[in-house]
Amino acid sequence: METEIVANSLANTEAMDHTRMAYDLAHDYVKFADGDVEEDLFSFQKFGNYWDYNDITTWKMIKRHIAEVQPRSVLDIGCGAGSWSLRIAQDFPEVEVTGIDYSSGQIGRALELMKNYNFDHRVRFDVADAMGLPFDDNEFDMTICLHDVLNHIPDYEAATREIMRVTSKLNITSVHGLYGPSTFFIRSKESITTYEKDGNVVRFEDEDGEDYEVYFKRFSSDELKEGFADHGEVIDCLGIDIFCYKSLDGHEMDYASMFPHFDKLERNCCRNLPFIDFAKHIMIVSRPLNGSGASF
Repeated sequence: METEIVANSLANTEAMDHTRMAYDLAHDYVKFADGDVEEDLFSFQKFGNYWDYNDITTWKMIKRHIAEVQPRSVLDIGCGAGSWSLRIAQDFPEVEVTGIDYSSGQIGRALELMKNYNFDHRVRFDVADAMGLPFDDNEFDMTICLHDVLNHIPDYEAATREIMRVTSKLNITSVHGLYGPSTFFIRSKESITTYEKDGNVVRFEDEDGEDYEVYFKRFSSDELKEGFADHGEVIDCLGIDIFCYKSLDGHEMDYASMFPHFDKLERNCCRNLPFIDFAKHIMIVSRPLNGSGASF
């Protein structure tokens, strides 16, 4: 039994290392992740494809809760190329934003992207591990951890504990749900030559012959809520993109005209099971015990 635990631990560590290596090389990330940061970092008005619904909805939730909580400091955990950090800095000039990521390559891209804007030193980026955040207890009023960050962390319980430890008022976390895609980023979207999934490990080879084993776990809403309830109070849980991606993927149509109809469906169903677990992303809003934040 002890040998099996050690072997699983080593496998998880290797998967995390491969994840970091893949993201270090993912130069196309800034072109297609979290909205198009090169063309539309701040507006979210393009409605260019069925991926937009998730970004638009996520941004609405972030803006709503920042307005309610009025944080002075925000930590973006798994910030990638820094798009969400920079959006917060742009719309909330009173907020100081720190972005951290396990990948030094992505932090390098975030620092490059930040050069395009003048935020008066209100934004900083650094390499750090979500399972051992280098910050004091309650150091940040608000934390965000978006999209597939927790999906890639084998000991996600340690990450949720760390997230809530450094949060004084409110956290927003989203993950890929049970039926969401296995998202990962490498050199480019076209560079994968082989692909297979074995349990929570995605194995693939890129065009240069590099082999990767990336950890990717899908969450149910109950599992995600339980993970955060151990360290705080869950005040909201919703599915994001229940219908839009599945309905529009592969179809040629006027996305802008379709979005209002899907938005109405989404708002009617996003907090009800089983719809939450069929969403592309599941979002949790939580606060430390005795913390701030709106109740639902």
